[in-house]
Amino acid sequence: MYNQKNMTEKHQHIDFEALAAKYLTGEISPDEIQLLEDWVKEDAQKRQLFHEIKQSWMLLGTAGKSFENNEMAWQKIQAGINPKNSKKEPKIIQWPALMLRIAAGIILLAIGAWSLYFLQSTHTQQITAENNPVQVELKDGSVVHVNTSSQISYPARFKKDERRVLLEGEAFFDVAKNPEKPFIVETEEFKVTVLGTSFNIRALKNEDTAEVSVISGSVDVTTTSGQTVLLSAGGKAIYNKSQNTLSGVSNSDPNIISWKTQKLVFNQTPLDVVFKTVGNTYNVSFQLQNPELAHCLLTATFDQRSAEDVLTIIKETFNLRYIRSGEIITVAGDGCQ
Repeated sequence: MYNQKNMTEKHQHIDFEALAAKYLTGEISPDEIQLLEDWVKEDAQKRQLFHEIKQSWMLLGTAGKSFENNEMAWQKIQAGINPKNSKKEPKIIQWPALMLRIAAGIILLAIGAWSLYFLQSTHTQQITAENNPVQVELKDGSVVHVNTSSQISYPARFKKDERRVLLEGEAFFDVAKNPEKPFIVETEEFKVTVLGTSFNIRALKNEDTAEVSVISGSVDVTTTSGQTVLLSAGGKAIYNKSQNTLSGVSNSDPNIISWKTQKLVFNQTPLDVVFKTVGNTYNVSFQLQNPELAHCLLTATFDQRSAEDVLTIIKETFNLRYIRSGEIITVAGDGCQ
C-alpha cells in the first residue's frame, strides 16, 4: 500500500476525473484500478467526487456494458469508503460543470483511441531484403519470406475486412487462415487473394513474366485488366507482361521455392536451367561462354549446401571453369555432345 507522501508524488501528474472516466467507460487497466482505489481510500474529497461522478453517470442513463463489466471493481473501491459518509445529507451536484468534465474526459478517451487506430491503420511498414532473404511475421500470424532484392509494404494494423500487402520482387507467403478477412497481395501486374494458404510470388521488374505458385490451399489471381485464374495446390499462374495474358498451368518445377528452402533437385536438367536456378537460389548471375554447355544434363540433389559447394560439384562433374567479374560468373567449358 502507498503511504500518503508517495501517493501524492505519484498522483500529482494524473488527472483524477480522466481516470474516473476511463473506469466508467471500461477503458481502465488493472494498474489504474489499483491506483484509483488507493486514491479514493486516502483522499476524502476524491472519494466524494468519484461517488458523485458515478451517480451522475448512472442517472444520465449512460451506464452500459462497459460500466457493468467494472461493477466488481467499483464494489472493491466502495469497500474502502467509510460507511458513515452515506448517512450525510445528500450534496447538491453541480450538473453542468460536472457533466462537462465527464463528457470532456470521455470525448478525449474516444478521440485518443480513434487516433491511435487511425495512425496504426494508415502507417505503412516496409521490409526490404537486400543481400539475404528476410523472414517477417505479421500481426495476424502470417509469415512472409522476402527474397533478396525484394520488398513488401503493409499497414501497421490491417483493416477490419481485409489484410493487404504490396510486393515488389519475390516472396513466399504462409497465410494464417481467416475466412472473414481475406489476405491480398498486390504486385504491379496482378493481385492474389487468399483466405489461408501458402504460395510464392515472383514478380521481378527485369523479367518478361510474373508467376504465382501455390504450395497449399487455393488462391485467386486477378490482373489489373481483369483476367482471373483460380489456382489450387500444385498450380501456377503465369502472366506475360508484353502480351498481357494470364494462364494457369501445373507446376512441375521442384525448385520453385529453393531460394527459401535451400534445397535443389535436378533430374536430367540442362545446365543452362541449372545455372539459372542456382542463380535464383543464391542471388548470383551466370553466363554460359559456350552454348554447347546447355546440352549437358545434371542429376543431383543439394540440401542446405553453400553456393560454393554446389558450384564446385558442378564444376568437377563437367570439367568447367568459372570466371568471376563483379556480380556475374562466366561458365567456360567444352560442352557435351
